[in-house]
Amino acid sequence: MSNNGSPAAPSKTEFNKYKIGKVKSTPAIQRDLKTNLTFIELKKRSSEKVYGCTVFQDHYREDEKLGQGTFGEVYKGIHLETQRQVAMKKIIVSVEKISFR
Repeated sequence: MSNNGSPAAPSKTEFNKYKIGKVKSTPAIQRDLKTNLTFIELKKRSSEKVYGCTVFQDHYREDEKLGQGTFGEVYKGIHLETQRQVAMKKIIVSVEKISFR
């Protein structure tokens, strides 16, 4: 909080924690009034099709398997461009024909 009672502006380090890879602009940090949690809102990119997955090849290095569950496996890895440590979840997709009678 600032001296006048309003929320303090985020510090430069708070802005930097949201930067991954090449960032053209830093999104504004917003606060949810109900939960008091901070978040950023990302603009949809029209030139890029995203279907809920990330291309890992040539962008990430897979180091070790951390665990496995019903829907996939989790690996520790490195984002090659930023050298940040990440967790990657590989979703197991099973294509089975389900019939209802």
